[in-house]
Amino acid sequence: MKLDVPDADAWMFDLIAQDDVLRSRALARHRDLVARESGLSYGSDGERTIYWYLTAHWYREPWGTITLDQWPFVALYLRWEGRFPDEWRAAAGWSPWSGKESVLERLGRKGVPAEARPEAADLLVDVLHRPYRCKDWMYALLVRHVADAEFRDRLTTLAGADDPLVVLRARFLLHLADRPEHNVTRKTWLRWLESLN
Repeated sequence: MKLDVPDADAWMFDLIAQDDVLRSRALARHRDLVARESGLSYGSDGERTIYWYLTAHWYREPWGTITLDQWPFVALYLRWEGRFPDEWRAAAGWSPWSGKESVLERLGRKGVPAEARPEAADLLVDVLHRPYRCKDWMYALLVRHVADAEFRDRLTTLAGADDPLVVLRARFLLHLADRPEHNVTRKTWLRWLESLN
């Protein structure tokens, strides 16, 4: 899916660049903007931080859906945490976990734009392969919004992986995909694990 990103804000996507020089440059720019503008508003030259994209809509419409024009920045925010967690955490200047929680809760309650569902499914699959991080359990809230046949096939394949933790996580998400009405909480995973015994 190719979405239009304002040219002035395209630099933000270098926050997840594999090139260390590009990423360092974007990180320095982002930190400077956060320091100058508290991250929430336009800078004096019209620049914004990723936090602006995550919060501006929140304040206008506290429980509204994430729109397609916001999605690239929401996905960027989650990918940044997934690929470079230390940089993601340090760049905020405050604890970023509540921001991650808000994003995942909003996606869980209101859904994912239809055009963004394949990318949201990719984010969920990525989480299965990494060590658990604060608020990761909330990714399970997205399952009901992305659980199409292709996503189920991917999970079924992962349920046969070599890593026992990936196998369990994939089976858990398949369990949730079969029960879209299920209320997912922080304890759902533990209850499911207990049910296997």
